[in-house]
Amino acid sequence: MRKAFVLFLACGLRCLGAEDCTLTVRVTDEVGQPVSNATVKVGVISARGFNAGKHSSDYTYYSAQTDENGVANVLFKCFNDGAYKWYVSKDDCYCPGVQRGSFDAVGRDCSPEAEVAINAEKAKIAAGTGGSWLRVLELMDPSFTLLEHAATNEISVVRMRNPVKLERRSGTNSWRLKPSASVEIADGVISNSYPRVGFDLRIGEYLMPYGDGGEYPDFWVEQYSIETNGVKTFVGHIELPPGSGVYRAQKEDRQLGPVCFGVDTNQVFTNRLEFTRSSRDGKFLCATPLARGNEYLVFHTRVKDNGDGSMSPGHYSLMEGVVNIWGGIHFRNILFNPRPGETNLEPLPE
Repeated sequence: MRKAFVLFLACGLRCLGAEDCTLTVRVTDEVGQPVSNATVKVGVISARGFNAGKHSSDYTYYSAQTDENGVANVLFKCFNDGAYKWYVSKDDCYCPGVQRGSFDAVGRDCSPEAEVAINAEKAKIAAGTGGSWLRVLELMDPSFTLLEHAATNEISVVRMRNPVKLERRSGTNSWRLKPSASVEIADGVISNSYPRVGFDLRIGEYLMPYGDGGEYPDFWVEQYSIETNGVKTFVGHIELPPGSGVYRAQKEDRQLGPVCFGVDTNQVFTNRLEFTRSSRDGKFLCATPLARGNEYLVFHTRVKDNGDGSMSPGHYSLMEGVVNIWGGIHFRNILFNPRPGETNLEPLPE
């Protein structure tokens, strides 16, 4: 995915004190089109205050709007010993988080002599006997100068498509599901059988009595475990009712926006996925989860026979990885679309 290109100029010799400076930002969307009417905000503080752990309220803020070319010029006061933060916001876009900078920055590798001078300069600043963060930067990187100093950064600005209200469930680490039977099948080998139990995607829990409740088994979990020589391995699968299905997909390589915008109708839904997990003396060894950290599961469930030869539209939902089962079920998030047949999985921003 293409990312927005940001250029900031900070700034001329007038920046040697708390004087006017300019941050120039060009904002584009994921396909390279300029984004107008976005707000670019800059907050500045002296490095002394920044290093003392000042809060957001101690920053002084300046802002500007992007024009039809996606460009904003923010005029602000900066310090030769200053720190700054900035960000872009727009109601109909997923925008980047806070970007930070400081004149007490880590530069390139420098000589031992320069390192001694850097530490001496910092000691003066800390003791309040003079010193300059500008001088520190120059020692770190002789090519650095505040005169027409320029830097670049790439950020993601993604336009919202059609966010809707979805029901969200946070991840769980429920261990309430206990084995219903344990059998010694060989010397030192124990097989533990677990009950077949339903899982409600809308509630995000096993059905009673193994979870906190639920009204509908969107899928069933079957599993058993084998223990031998301190190694415990869970083996099992989830199974969906006839007419329902699930597919596994990888997340896009970006930081903004939802995990996915909607159901991929070109995917092949299956009604069964398998999983395994092994540990030794309680310490993780290996696993084949239902979904890894860079994956998610899309479900189509609650499909019913209407009795006239047709099927109901059902509901679509998403479970974000890592998704694993060993006794309890473990996941990051669930998004459930309560409107039957709607394939939109883009949630309203929280």
